[in-house]
Amino acid sequence: RSLGLARSDPSGVPCWLNLAEEPTYAVLHDPQSRHQNIAVLVLPAFGWDESCSYRARRQWACTLAEAGFPSVRFDLPGSEDSVGSPLSSGRFESWVRCVSETARWLREASGADRVAALGIGLGSLLAGEAIRAGASIDDLILWAAPAQGRSYLRELRLYSSAILGDEDEPGPDSPVDAISMGGFLLSRESMDAISAARATLDDPAGRGRRVLMIGRDSGGVDETLRASLVEGGADVTVVSTEGEYAAMMTSPDVSRLPTRTIGATVKWLTANASPGVTPRPLADAPGLSNSVSFEHEGQIIREQHVTLETAAGALVGILSQPVSCTPEPLCIITHNAGALRRTSPGRSWTELCRHSAARGLSALRVDLEGIGDSPGQFAANTRRGPEDEQRTITSRMEIADILERDQVASRFIGVGQCLGAYWEMKAAVRDPRVRGIMLLNHLAFDWTPQLMREREMRAALGPLRRALSSGPRALRQLLTVESIRTAGRGTALLLGGSVRAARRAQLSPALSQCDRLSSSGTRVLMMFSRNEVLFRQIRDLGLLKISAARWPGIAVETLDTADHELRAARIRADIHERFDVFVDQVLEADLRAYGR
Repeated sequence: RSLGLARSDPSGVPCWLNLAEEPTYAVLHDPQSRHQNIAVLVLPAFGWDESCSYRARRQWACTLAEAGFPSVRFDLPGSEDSVGSPLSSGRFESWVRCVSETARWLREASGADRVAALGIGLGSLLAGEAIRAGASIDDLILWAAPAQGRSYLRELRLYSSAILGDEDEPGPDSPVDAISMGGFLLSRESMDAISAARATLDDPAGRGRRVLMIGRDSGGVDETLRASLVEGGADVTVVSTEGEYAAMMTSPDVSRLPTRTIGATVKWLTANASPGVTPRPLADAPGLSNSVSFEHEGQIIREQHVTLETAAGALVGILSQPVSCTPEPLCIITHNAGALRRTSPGRSWTELCRHSAARGLSALRVDLEGIGDSPGQFAANTRRGPEDEQRTITSRMEIADILERDQVASRFIGVGQCLGAYWEMKAAVRDPRVRGIMLLNHLAFDWTPQLMREREMRAALGPLRRALSSGPRALRQLLTVESIRTAGRGTALLLGGSVRAARRAQLSPALSQCDRLSSSGTRVLMMFSRNEVLFRQIRDLGLLKISAARWPGIAVETLDTADHELRAARIRADIHERFDVFVDQVLEADLRAYGR
């Protein structure tokens, strides 16, 4: 494990900033050569926007550092990898303080003359509120920035209703004032504060402030906000990079980096920059640490950053451990749900790992190659070849090797979602140290070209089927030349029997893998949303009927949702309850097999 902070690295150095009452997770991006007099504060987004844009904001910060601009990214208190609860009293005010304190720290740590804040959505509102509160922010880069918080909240509500509908409820054990926005919890107090927030500026320091406003595709920029900034004396530049916002904010597996937008930002900053002071590494500044201890569920736990050298490169993770007791000999391992960062939708893996540490187990959440904060080439799920698969499986097993070598644990419980569940299954089949795996919306038993063709067919025919049931208008909107061509390919695949071939192709690896796991005593819990492809295949192949007799340690259960990403807060609460029962079963079996 690498425990120290690197002195400078444009690709990012993770740490905790101890600037306020709650440590915040941050990543430092330091120039290695040319130094400008401007440092950039890359503000977080919120909810699904935060998840979708994470890879883009990381690349943004890397590019800024390579151009000579030191920058820092961070998670808001009570979100993602930062400490705290999203429902704490005064949470929005703590976000504004965090932005202000981080801006002050960045100016002092970098020695820069000016600090520019880069905000998307909620980040724009926080920048405006922080400046009104006296934050040391000189310039602004605003993308899809609303003038008023209430319009931003209205959009959040519409999106949440569209993707989850009535499923998006806080959960049975959440406080009565908890509200779920697409599976991300807020208190009513925070909602009111966001509604009252403004990105507009009326401060006396407005003259001399420089602002770059980036249009939201064909919608352009918020004219109310632009007029307010100009009226306040700011030097406002507006650029358009149509199509890049939507391409960034789609599913992380297929999202595209906003290269033109990033390039326009660097060009604008460079035009306004001048030679700065001699660079000094951000990691040398006070207020940083590589580990933090805090109370969680009534217990003191410790979290530390780790870098794990594997065949896929240096993987970045966070290890959670109990402080008041010796950890159990089993360690929980979680990683990315598909292309999402290691925290998982709605911060689910963060909460699960901290809960595990509070009950006495070590727990590691880690980013695989090219995802989240781990360097490397990002490979979309549908473009992964045999070499990608082998490298990922090898690196997943090497993670266990490192944890055993460093005496964290000698046996493991793997937890995975979507493609992450596939990796956990593959690792468990090969590694007898894995004593249990919990798989959420497991994609496949074997990743084959036939499977890819089936998924392509479903992707092509699904929208057409929904449009047919929605009426003529929806059908007309869907029937473009490209959609007809794609649907035709899907129909040809269907008529060619690829669906039946793909299902048959899954039978042999399913039987083989389940037999090996059962014979090794590895417990398996698979949980599926409604209509998941693999669940239907398991059912159609008759595996459910033979599971209890042939594989007593393998259970297949369903979840009361149709959402593949499992974003609803009540569903995550249900998963965590089942996780506790599952861990108890694995611990009991491990005690019988190995003792203590």
